[in-house]
Amino acid sequence: MNRRSFHKLSLGAGIASLLPNEIVNPVVTQGQDHAGLDFSVMLWILQKDLGFEQKMQMVADAGYRSAEIGNEYLQWTSLEWKRNLAKKHALGMSIDSAVPGRNALAHRSKRDALRDDLLKAVPGAKELGCSQFIYTAYTRVPGQTPEQQRAAIVDTLKYAAEHN
Repeated sequence: MNRRSFHKLSLGAGIASLLPNEIVNPVVTQGQDHAGLDFSVMLWILQKDLGFEQKMQMVADAGYRSAEIGNEYLQWTSLEWKRNLAKKHALGMSIDSAVPGRNALAHRSKRDALRDDLLKAVPGAKELGCSQFIYTAYTRVPGQTPEQQRAAIVDTLKYAAEHN
């Protein structure tokens, strides 16, 4: 499955989970035991014009307990932080992962920018109770073989960890 197909399926699953139970019986509902599995919704697939509180409410109403966030929290004001954390706690929700930036892991020239993204993202992620970040390879480097790409990704991740 390619990335485009995966994202289409993810978007469809996210949208389907927001439909009323009479139309679609969600796979994940509150109170059910799923053998230790936890599912989350990527908040960025929801309506762009909604704020964090509304998106978290939609996710909770769909029966999910966890969400994934981009790096929008870097722009939140003190008041937004207070409201958003209160809503997250009131819903009993967690943020299980965040996307700290959009720098390509395969571009060795982007290592400093990736490290800087991490340094900016960590304090807010901790405040949200988020303990992991999501990264993808993103764009391919012209002329880079798959082996070179993997080596560059590993090198970039090691660099970010060592300089964090």
